[in-house]
Amino acid sequence: ASPGTELSGDNYSRAPVTFERVSDIQRWNPSAVVTQTASAEWNPILSFTLWDAALGGNYYAFGNLASALTIESGKAVQWSANQVIVGMGS
Repeated sequence: ASPGTELSGDNYSRAPVTFERVSDIQRWNPSAVVTQTASAEWNPILSFTLWDAALGGNYYAFGNLASALTIESGKAVQWSANQVIVGMGS
């Protein structure tokens, strides 16, 4: 329903991701997705969103994380290959 509030500042930018087809309704990332390194603490991260542009663009979807993330300064977030799975329809 709502993507919530996007992070900003502290070296945050959207991380690019490419998806490949897994089935008629699922897509996943064939390679790791890695964010920029935080220049200050990012806290808390509760969900992720999918957009079609690095800035602005069209919002497509969001997903809640299993648990909140706190990213310390000097750290980044990485999702391994095949871990960001998106369902397309029902």
